[in-house]
Amino acid sequence: MKHSLLHILSALAVLCAAALNSCTGDGCTDNSSSLPLAHFYQNGKAVTVSNLSVRGIGAPGDSILVDNESVSEVYLPLPPSAKMCQFEFNYNTEGAPADTITLHYTATPMFANMDCGAMYGFNISAHQFTRHAIDSVALVKPEVTNNNAVTLRIFMR
Repeated sequence: MKHSLLHILSALAVLCAAALNSCTGDGCTDNSSSLPLAHFYQNGKAVTVSNLSVRGIGAPGDSILVDNESVSEVYLPLPPSAKMCQFEFNYNTEGAPADTITLHYTATPMFANMDCGAMYGFNISAHQFTRHAIDSVALVKPEVTNNNAVTLRIFMR
């Protein structure tokens, strides 16, 4: 009986070690965050926007996503506890007013897999934008998951 209990405890220890080892993230190589991805376009072609700063409006703490950089795309994180989020696009050019993009959405908890665990997915239901340097914004894919897919196309003037 004593040896059987020892074998059972040893087997449980091995199983627990294997289970803990699988939770280290080694099996979670995919993107485990659902972030809308915006690409920039002008005259129908992908472009890089120079000297761009992007920040979340009303976001707590440091909300700067891009700080005076040249970028062709930007991720726009959405807080799952809200239903709307705004982003300011500042072109860091004297006399050029900043643009604002507003996204309305619902957040839904999702199970990714055993290694990655749970995450939020988003469904963007509406968007608005100002038209200073932005000509238009197209919602390409309203469902935002951890797939690295373009959500918004921002067309510059």
